[in-house]
Amino acid sequence: MIEEENENSPKIIQNFYIGSVGQLNPMAQTIVNNYYGDKQKEKSSNTEINKDDIRPQIIDYVSKTLLMTKDEWRNKYVDLWKDILEIEEVDAKIYNKGKQVGTVFNREMAANIIHFLGNYQGKKKGVFKAWDAKKISIQLEGTWECSTRNHLGVSPSTSIQNAISKLIDSPKYKPIAH
Repeated sequence: MIEEENENSPKIIQNFYIGSVGQLNPMAQTIVNNYYGDKQKEKSSNTEINKDDIRPQIIDYVSKTLLMTKDEWRNKYVDLWKDILEIEEVDAKIYNKGKQVGTVFNREMAANIIHFLGNYQGKKKGVFKAWDAKKISIQLEGTWECSTRNHLGVSPSTSIQNAISKLIDSPKYKPIAH
């Protein structure tokens, strides 16, 4: 490591990367990284997502709202979510947590879908007894002061809404007429 200091300029630290040696000086004002020999190894982006491990966590998360569902949805809610997770566009986005911290899936999208389910056809056919984003966010996150609450006020994209509507209106989820 070479340190250069000039009276008129800030301290400069040059870090030469040889093999796997590297240093970071948190007090440095300027850091220069030089790589010799093998190319710098790319940060491995964890693109290998095991959906089979994440899917149960999503189901556990959304199941926290199960007691808030209408009686006719209580036995179908988890199955509905399993089918929702099979929708191609949902599948492509829900397993990508993005910048969210403390989760392995896209909680914002889950909240958007919950919003749509709760407000389906103007709440008449919604799956929840009453729509209250504050109470639902408490069930999901343990507090109403969370970013999830904001996403409980927004529905997912129109294409996802249409796909979920087809599921809800399918014979599998239609209420049995008495």
